[in-house]
This record gives sequence, structure tokens and C-alpha cells, in this order.
Amino acid sequence: MIGAAIRRLGLMVVLGSTLLACDALPLVTADGVVVDGWVFPTPAPLPDGATRLPLDVQPPPANVPANVEMGACPAALHEPVTLRVDRSTDPPILGFVGPDGRPATLRWSYGVSAREIGGVAEVVMPDGSLVVREGKQTVMALGGGSSGQGDVFGVCITSPHRLDT
Repeated sequence: MIGAAIRRLGLMVVLGSTLLACDALPLVTADGVVVDGWVFPTPAPLPDGATRLPLDVQPPPANVPANVEMGACPAALHEPVTLRVDRSTDPPILGFVGPDGRPATLRWSYGVSAREIGGVAEVVMPDGSLVVREGKQTVMALGGGSSGQGDVFGVCITSPHRLDT
């Protein structure tokens, strides 16, 4: 029994070392996730008593081709949105509506996250600063553009930076 556990542990170490040697796993730093020399922001840590909520967020790419500059965003501006929460489901579903009451389908940029604290949902930047609080309009302009997936607006409010800068 102990021998089998040691063999499994050994296999996990060999497999993990092989994956790391092949760069199959991204490097995580204090600043974010590193992909091919680019650092993509990660979500803010949860404050005490907060619960993470699901949010449609653009994940970092699996790789960044050589000679590609990251950080440019489409130059559209989205009208302010109000955060609404459907708590009849588990987990709750976050929804966004424009000033005219029509739903807005948004995909947030890297590192943006949602949380509930004190019974109120929030969307926050990687540093924890507020983007929008439940029942309120966004506190900043939402730049971005088409995500290429129907009517989904890709909100571009964070961007990666080079690891060496």
C-alpha cells in the first residue's frame, strides 16, 4: 500500500516536471499569469466575508505568437450598465442592463472579477477597485468592442504587459 502511494507520487512528480519543462503550464506571479513573456492580470483577492460570483471573463490566451503586441483594444464605447442579480439560482446569475432597460451581454477583460460582500454583488478590477455595484451604474466608461461572438461586447478595461517591463 505504501509502495503504491510512493509510485503514484513519483509519477506525479515526473509528469509535473515534464509539463513544466514543456511550458505546458502558465507561470503564475504576484502580478498575474505569464504567457510567452506577457503578464495577464488575475482577479483581486477576496476580502474577508466575500464570496466569488461567476462572471463571463476573457481568459488569457494559451500562447502569444512572437512579434505580436498585446494591449490594443477595439475603440468602441459601451453605454453605462446597471448590475442586476438573479438570486433564484445557485450560484446567482449576474446580468447587466443599459439605461433603456435592455440587457447587455458583456465579456469582461482579464483579471476583472465579481464578488458578493455584505449581500451586495460587485464587479471589481484586479486591484479590487469598483467597476459596478448591484443596482448601480458602472463607475467608469466601458471601452472595447465586438468579441466576434454575436452581440457580446468585449469590455477592455485591463491589458497585459511585458514581463520585462
